Amino acid sequence: MKWVIDASVLLLLPAINLILLDLPLAIKASTMALKSRLRGADSVYVAVAAAFDAALVTWDKEMLKRGSMAVETSTPDLCCRS
Repeated sequence: MKWVIDASVLLLLPAINLILLDLPLAIKASTMALKSRLRGADSVYVAVAAAFDAALVTWDKEMLKRGSMAVETSTPDLCCRS
């Protein structure tokens, strides 16, 4: 059986927020990419974290280091300890 999920179903999940990559956010991401030497998609994640004044949580060592120039960064094991 093939599983196909319509993207609109994701909108029903309370923990999912879809963020539109509009021109201002794309410009912010590209500026961050140049300044911090981030890869394209990584710069979008950092720009979204900055726009929402949120920490970026990732295992990616490069994003942890380079993203920390713009936002707080952490690995899941450090941010989610109870």
